[in-house]
Amino acid sequence: MALSTKAPIQSTTIREFTPADFDAVLPIIQQSRLQHQLEPFDISQLQQEFLDSNRFRLVAVDNDGAVVGSGILSAEDPQQRLGRVSRIYITPQHHGTGVGRDLVSQLIEYAYVQNMQQLTLTTRLQFDRAARFYQSLGFSVTHIDPDTGQIHMVRVL
Repeated sequence: MALSTKAPIQSTTIREFTPADFDAVLPIIQQSRLQHQLEPFDISQLQQEFLDSNRFRLVAVDNDGAVVGSGILSAEDPQQRLGRVSRIYITPQHHGTGVGRDLVSQLIEYAYVQNMQQLTLTTRLQFDRAARFYQSLGFSVTHIDPDTGQIHMVRVL
């Protein structure tokens, strides 16, 4: 029997994002986008999203204090109580460990507290694993855009 040489994943904590976390979140996002050959993005726009205090922003932090994931919940249409989940990024070594599930679950919980009635998110066809992950959290596919390859999903709360 061969023993695994992979180090065990440390436990993580989900906490609110602080502006000081941006410098740790940025390389996680850049690495993911590079790995998946996605188009470049505007860093100032990304920074604005994370620094917007009207959004509920979370990070996952390991025992050493290193940021290993991120997520944002935005109020898309407060009158209709519609929220949007975005910027879910997890370091590759933490994929499949429950970090993403914990992060998104806390965003959903916060949406309940804010009396949102529906959450939306978008992923891409090339991320079929992510689409299945979101479906396991109660999101359903509403539309697939064949031109962009984007999968639009919704969860009624």
